[in-house]
Amino acid sequence: MQNLFSIPLLLLALAPSAQANEENTFGVFQVNASLTTGPASGFRQVFVDAKELSSLLKPASPRADEPNGQLVIENISTAWARVHVGDTLVGVIGPLTTGRLQGVAAGTYTVSMELPNGYTKKVQIGTVSSDGSVVTPKAPPAPEPDAEQPDATPEAE
Repeated sequence: MQNLFSIPLLLLALAPSAQANEENTFGVFQVNASLTTGPASGFRQVFVDAKELSSLLKPASPRADEPNGQLVIENISTAWARVHVGDTLVGVIGPLTTGRLQGVAAGTYTVSMELPNGYTKKVQIGTVSSDGSVVTPKAPPAPEPDAEQPDATPEAE
């Protein structure tokens, strides 16, 4: 009978630790409010001048006919990661966090995230527009059918 009462008491003791407070956006991991807006947001540390990101970062596959956008980098691991965009060490992003680099040239970037255990994850990430919508590359215009070529489909009688 004593064990029956100890389980609910244990659950009540653990319940407050599972809730996030107003100042925390992710459990025990603090968010640096000074890095949540601006050219580089969502990073714990930034190693480059955030205002110079657009000139430092070059896409692996540029899309010249599109305006500058943002590069959304998602860390899906449960550990912090050092983020490299191309050859540039940009900063550190927290676990299960999304970082954004604003005002970068449109295109696809090679992003590598180095975890504390030595594992490095490399991904190709395309830019999105400033409002967060995905920018799809424009398709070339469809060629107009040549009027002189006969129709290849047989006519039904």
